[in-house]
Formats: sequence, C-alpha cells, structure tokens
Amino acid sequence: MAGPAYKPFKFHLYAHLPEPPQIVLPKILPPNWEISLSDNISKIKTQNNFSNFYKLWLEKHPYELTESERYEWLSCLYYYVSIDTNHNGIPDWSAIVDHQPAQILYPEDPDQDGDGITNVLDPEPLTPTKNSSGNSL
Repeated sequence: MAGPAYKPFKFHLYAHLPEPPQIVLPKILPPNWEISLSDNISKIKTQNNFSNFYKLWLEKHPYELTESERYEWLSCLYYYVSIDTNHNGIPDWSAIVDHQPAQILYPEDPDQDGDGITNVLDPEPLTPTKNSSGNSL
C-alpha cells in the first residue's frame, strides 16, 4: 500500500485536518493486536459494530493488506475516530461504509466544529466561526 497508512477524506478545500499520528510498527506485533484494536474502535460511539464488520472484511479480503499494513491502518483509524472536535459525544470521523471498514475517512458529525453551520455549508468545517458578538455564524 503506497502513501500514508490512512488517507483522510477532505470534503472542503479549506478543511484543516489533524496530522496523522506517527505509527511505530513494532518488530514483533503483540499477540491479539488485531482483536484488541478492532475492539477498542468498537467501543467508540457510532463505531460499535466495527469489530464484526472488520472480521467479515478480513475473511473476504485476507491478502488485501499485509499484517503490518493492517496494524498501521487500524492504529491510524483508532486515532481519527477518537477525535470529537466539538465535544458533543459524536466522533468527527467514521470509517464504516456499507457495513464494512473503508480506507477513507467520512464525516460522522454533521457539525464537527460546533459552530452551528453544517459541514456541507461550512467553508472551514473544522474551525468554529464566530461573529463579532461571539455567536456562531
């Protein structure tokens, strides 16, 4: 797999996404790392079926990614789906598409920055925009 372990989906030209984490690949992957990472992702709100979807995907695509690539992908995915910019309890990102793990991040929260402007209409969906009176625009 060429490029970064995870390619965030940019839905606006001006979206400033967090830098991807630096994934340090251990020389020897710990036992049950895949179960542990997929279970941790499943514990995040809106991602609760991730483990099951991941297991089904892995059965259908056993050679699509190497074990190292899966480790990097799941680690990076866990990082991004843990982000909740506006602290409303809804993660900013999801990687479950059509009941399977996708390798593109999709917006989960309709207003990621909490400024009252939906992502689709917000020119900077990750930056809260306030007017001079301190209210969301």
